[in-house]
Amino acid sequence: SDGVGSGGGAQALGLLPAQGGFVELELPEAGHYPFVSHIMSDAERGAKGTLRAVER
Repeated sequence: SDGVGSGGGAQALGLLPAQGGFVELELPEAGHYPFVSHIMSDAERGAKGTLRAVER
């Protein structure tokens, strides 16, 4: 699969240096959601994180 969903969305955003992008998402519940660069050598150098979602 190319990661493109039926609504035009994608699981990965391929951006070149100096390009920008945005992501819209709805989380099913509060919690911690990890994210990582799909370039594993970058992830090993710190291109990763955790999104913390709280109840509103």
